[in-house]
Amino acid sequence: MDNIRILIGDSDQSYVEALVRFLLGSGKGYGITYYTDPDAFDKDKKAYDVGLLTEPYIRMLEGRDAERIHVRHIIQLCGSMDSGYRMYETIYKFQSMQTFLEKIDGIEMREPHKASRFAVKTEFTGIYSPMRHELELPFSLLYSQIMSEKGKTLFIDLEENSILNQMIHKTPECSLLDVIYEMEQQKKNFRLELCTETFNGFAYIGPVSNPSELVNIVESQWLKLLDACRAAHYNHVVMLFGTLPQGFLNMIKEIDQMLLLGKPGNYYQAGAIQFASSVKKMNPDISIQEVLLPLSAGSANNDYRFEEMMEGNLGVYMRKSFAGGQRNVAAGR
Repeated sequence: MDNIRILIGDSDQSYVEALVRFLLGSGKGYGITYYTDPDAFDKDKKAYDVGLLTEPYIRMLEGRDAERIHVRHIIQLCGSMDSGYRMYETIYKFQSMQTFLEKIDGIEMREPHKASRFAVKTEFTGIYSPMRHELELPFSLLYSQIMSEKGKTLFIDLEENSILNQMIHKTPECSLLDVIYEMEQQKKNFRLELCTETFNGFAYIGPVSNPSELVNIVESQWLKLLDACRAAHYNHVVMLFGTLPQGFLNMIKEIDQMLLLGKPGNYYQAGAIQFASSVKKMNPDISIQEVLLPLSAGSANNDYRFEEMMEGNLGVYMRKSFAGGQRNVAAGR
């Protein structure tokens, strides 16, 4: 429970100060930011795990500047025992403050990234190869294709030096950096579906064209992109990581599962074990699976066409391991 970031918004200054003193004195190690001034609240641009907010502050989050703050789980502070605003989880303000600790502890034991304002539950899968397996991109594409048979799927290529365009022989109109730019410019009117391409039954966002472009994307923008995926009602979002981006610590808290791609052998697996341990500390609820892929790209011709890989040994392996919901991979750590 250490380092849970809590945002409090309530114009009753005396009440807020009492609540903050109690939470800080609980020994839980919470990080707390609080506002009693709506104007100051509106200028915040950080990300939080839990928001304890009265109705006016929740309405501000839902308004034009809502994208400035990212709150993973909102609890409405209610001044009466009546039902709260919309469908948000509520808590009565004037009761034993021990109830607040129980409520926050309960949130962390549930699924960590439900967003009540989205009708479809979006499952985020991260794919990462600590030893940079040469087949990580075709593996991710095949995995996205398999997931697209189970629901609306989006693939996001976060590699800093991707060959995705060459592999599928198509140059997208929008790159990842273009998507981030449009998202910032259009704000509330942004529609992610208008910035994606389609391939083999799933949508995808093209990679950056220059490795240095990833450096300019900050944590708040990554979190907004994840929310845009939810708003677009994707059932599955597959994210292939290259060099880990800014804000990965908070991004990983939004991801349901990580597939760690490696090869058989203690040498290759040492990095996966170390990485899995670090990720579990950042997000104890995440599911981690190590996928041992005993194949290489050595047999690919100069065209490295995805279609050929799909019909070859990699395609056979993927269908056997993941199609139909069966995952014949190494035990999750």
